[in-house]
Amino acid sequence: MSITKIGKSATTGAINIFTGKMISKIIGVIGGIITVRILGPENYGLLVIAATAPNILFLISDFGMNTAVTRFMSEAHTKNKTEQLRYIFYSGFIFKALLCGCLSVICFVGAEFFASAFAKASVTPLIQIASLLILAWPLSDFADSVLLALDLTKYNAIFMILSEILISVLPILLMIIFASETAFALMGMVAATLTTVFLQLILCFCQVSKISNNPNGTSILAGIRNSLKQSLIYGLPLQAIIFIDGGLGRFQKFMVARFGNPFEVGNYSVAQNSSNFVDYLAWPVSLVIFPMFSKVDPKKENEGLKKLLHYSLKFSTLVILPAALTIFLLGEPIITILFGQEYEFAWNYLILLSISWLTYGLGGVHMRKLLLAQGDTKFLTLNDLITAILNISLALVLVPSYGIFGLIIANLLAVWPSYALKYRRIRQQYKISFPKKDLLRVYISVALTTLITLPMIWLIQDQLLKLILGLMLILSAYLILLILTRTITIDDIQILRGMIGDSYMYKFIKILLDSMEKIIQTFKLENIRN
Repeated sequence: MSITKIGKSATTGAINIFTGKMISKIIGVIGGIITVRILGPENYGLLVIAATAPNILFLISDFGMNTAVTRFMSEAHTKNKTEQLRYIFYSGFIFKALLCGCLSVICFVGAEFFASAFAKASVTPLIQIASLLILAWPLSDFADSVLLALDLTKYNAIFMILSEILISVLPILLMIIFASETAFALMGMVAATLTTVFLQLILCFCQVSKISNNPNGTSILAGIRNSLKQSLIYGLPLQAIIFIDGGLGRFQKFMVARFGNPFEVGNYSVAQNSSNFVDYLAWPVSLVIFPMFSKVDPKKENEGLKKLLHYSLKFSTLVILPAALTIFLLGEPIITILFGQEYEFAWNYLILLSISWLTYGLGGVHMRKLLLAQGDTKFLTLNDLITAILNISLALVLVPSYGIFGLIIANLLAVWPSYALKYRRIRQQYKISFPKKDLLRVYISVALTTLITLPMIWLIQDQLLKLILGLMLILSAYLILLILTRTITIDDIQILRGMIGDSYMYKFIKILLDSMEKIIQTFKLENIRN
């Protein structure tokens, strides 16, 4: 299969979920901004701290069950073994419901312990309210896995959007009716999440009952028991990577809650939400490149794999780097306009957070997806363990002295040893290297864009005007420089058209691609680069 066909197939398969994700995030950002403004930095910080406890317990709420359910239900559905669908679904649901029910009780009973660990006794009742989230979040993920396995991704998209609407509206509604307090915002969040999960599970039950046949020759209990055993045997080894990555994230949340005051925590959370704009662009890329790499045998199609890595890394870097640069250059007006002057301190965190995205072109995400697609999970487990140990060690030294700044610096420094190991692995194992010249041209374009636009942005005093003109300057300068530096060629444009195919995404960027092609042809910049 050609690179274009692989890219087109992967993009088409992800289109429903991508659409739901983007729309839901837009809704979530709007609702989040309103909630943040109503609560203020300190109360919003308390909400974030209260949600940390169920976040920690969420780490042990899956044991690889979601991945196993997706795999085995998808296999049974594809091979028309419909009688197995019911066993796999019920076994997964029962396991998740019992496990998460127990974790929810633990969170509620242990609320005082968590509050004491965070050194903030006042959040005890808030943690008790938030304890229901550890029941809702994992069951929502389970329902998503079932719908994905049954090729019902349009419902995944619908529930993403519905969830964000409810989470955006209910907390605001409760605060308007009762009081602008953290408890009512948290109650609205819990109610919204539980409502969405209930509807998701009802749909899953209906769809499984509709598709699957009645049991034939096997008792229901025996079928559920066999399916549960099969899912756990497959899923438990995956828990190692989940535990390491998730454990590191929870440790960081704990350090923030322990050493940051509510004002700092609120500002840091706002900075993270603002930097998530880049993640919204990177997420569909991450979703698509995994199945793309999975379709290529590195032994039989090594050249194809090299080209696949080349173009996927180059094209995604073309999009991610200017987005990261925008956050870096326009962090102050973004924060003050969206969240208010009282969150101005968040700009300091946002600048540092954007630096990590500026390293995207070095290929860390792509190397990880490539190794995962080729089944190199033992190496990735060891790699993640090294990163986690180094990150925790740096955080323990830096965070008590430098607070949240220390945590961000620890994150920036801890990834490089594991990056070097991944790069060495793909060079030795798959004889693959990065398109250094192409990536260098992208970074040169970004650097020149910074030099051109930064003085102009500094001269603008009004924050709204700075944001609007800054966006226009960055986008126009970057696109022109891509052409002048010959980072984009006619061949690249043709490949992009083929990968996007006939989807609505193609229609949105067709004008841009046509314009760039005309400019390249007019100024005769289509020559092959050295």
